[in-house]
Amino acid sequence: MLSILQQIGHDTLSAATVAEAQSEQKLDLLFTDIELGNHKEGGLTLGKLVEEKRPGMPVLYTSGRPATDGIGITIHRTKRLLAKALCRSGFG
Repeated sequence: MLSILQQIGHDTLSAATVAEAQSEQKLDLLFTDIELGNHKEGGLTLGKLVEEKRPGMPVLYTSGRPATDGIGITIHRTKRLLAKALCRSGFG
């Protein structure tokens, strides 16, 4: 995913954990997997932190796993989930 975004001209910041992702750098969008590092809901945790610290910043989630009830409720409320597998043609 990172390389697709870079190929179409976006600057990206990559992080493997919630701690690494808590950047003070100006970002236009958070795009995160629901499962981040060893934390099964790390992306959701990160999304909540972003919503608190940077209200209005878009958060887009992705996952290759089916949503559990708790995750489903959170994602359903935001309506911002891209299921994997992703390909470049979808970002035209």
